[in-house]
Amino acid sequence: PLGAYLSGGVDSSTVVGLMSRVSSVPVKTFTIGFEDQGFDEMPYARKVAEFLGTDHQEEVVKPNAAGIIEDLVRQFDEPFADSSAIPTYYVSKMARKYVTVALSGDGGDELFCGYARYFKTQSGPWDVLPLGLRRLMFGLPAKMLPIGAFGQASLESLASSEDERYLQHLTCGVASWHHSLFSTDFSATVKTTDPVGCFRQVFQGTKDFHPARRKMIADSEFYLPADIMTKVDRMSMLVSLEARAPMLDHVFVEAAARVPLRYSFANGEGKIILKKLARSLVPSEVIDRKKQGFAVPISGWFKNEWNEKAHELVLGQRARERGIFERRTIERLWQEHHRGRRDQSHLLWCLMILETWHRLFVDEGAFAE
Repeated sequence: PLGAYLSGGVDSSTVVGLMSRVSSVPVKTFTIGFEDQGFDEMPYARKVAEFLGTDHQEEVVKPNAAGIIEDLVRQFDEPFADSSAIPTYYVSKMARKYVTVALSGDGGDELFCGYARYFKTQSGPWDVLPLGLRRLMFGLPAKMLPIGAFGQASLESLASSEDERYLQHLTCGVASWHHSLFSTDFSATVKTTDPVGCFRQVFQGTKDFHPARRKMIADSEFYLPADIMTKVDRMSMLVSLEARAPMLDHVFVEAAARVPLRYSFANGEGKIILKKLARSLVPSEVIDRKKQGFAVPISGWFKNEWNEKAHELVLGQRARERGIFERRTIERLWQEHHRGRRDQSHLLWCLMILETWHRLFVDEGAFAE
């Protein structure tokens, strides 16, 4: 039995639309949503499903998702901290009740310039100033601010090249100050590491390409296989579901790579040619809406349902005794988030996953087997 994930976005809607054209029976589609309407895509998915006449199933995920953290960490075997693994697990679990194979729209963003960060990090008016001057004017003040302080990211952006700006955005700023998170002893053991070194190598080897193309290539080589596809593969296999991404068929990828960039990226818009195809399949109001992404409302969960569990994992005695992080830095990140000064949920989630991984794989002696 075959079905498809359906978020109501361009990529999944295109896949389901094409499936519906060739299927003799209604396509089985699956969507999950949240009570927080800012993260709920069910209404859009429902419109697509109704328009195409699919056999549609949907489910609302509740904040008790914290209860599956250990299961997720065990499945990945490594400290994998993409929080969208939670909805991916739930939608896969739901789909497995009805089908054994599900198609996804993964790959569309990397092939057709769909991520908002491609636009947010492109050159601006300030780039007419020499890079050295910008580093003096903006970079030095940025370094004088505490880690993650308000305004620091903006100053670093002004002091960066487009490549550096992209890496800062991709890593929520950690690319430049990750060592400052660590304790003195632990920092000495990782002082030569570069968390985005693989991306830098791709940028170095594609200097003659358009900046947007270079970002797409780097994401296709690293972000797509190491994050997106790893997440979907592990979460689907956890429930014995086969997930497949038709846009990543090598023939399609090769064809997409030959498409001139102007058909994907122009005037602040991405996926131009893919959206044109999608509009021939599903309602335009679904295609032209603001990109939402497969995110979860963990920012609010940290302040409410997850508060006690998260605090114990991030700032509890066991976490502190590992001697990895600078306690004052972690405490400040926690306070900033809970006082509403800055959304630090991404970093807090990373810390939760790392501590859970330590407990399961280091403390329990899994590596000794």
